[in-house]
Amino acid sequence: MFDQQKELSSLKEQLNSKEKDIDTIKQNNQSTIQTFEASINDLEKYGRRNTVRISGLSFEEENQSSMAAAE
Repeated sequence: MFDQQKELSSLKEQLNSKEKDIDTIKQNNQSTIQTFEASINDLEKYGRRNTVRISGLSFEEENQSSMAAAE
């Protein structure tokens, strides 16, 4: 009977320890997700195209200067 109580106590301590480990891993996982989301947001800024297409302008010459296109 005493051995069973000892074993039960030991198993409860192991369970508590494992639950603490799981909570720690969950917290680390959440912080990692937040870090990745922040990195993705930063990378999206640089992934956009640098060119702007304007429709409605006449395009007569292939190598037109910007001043000529503005007129």
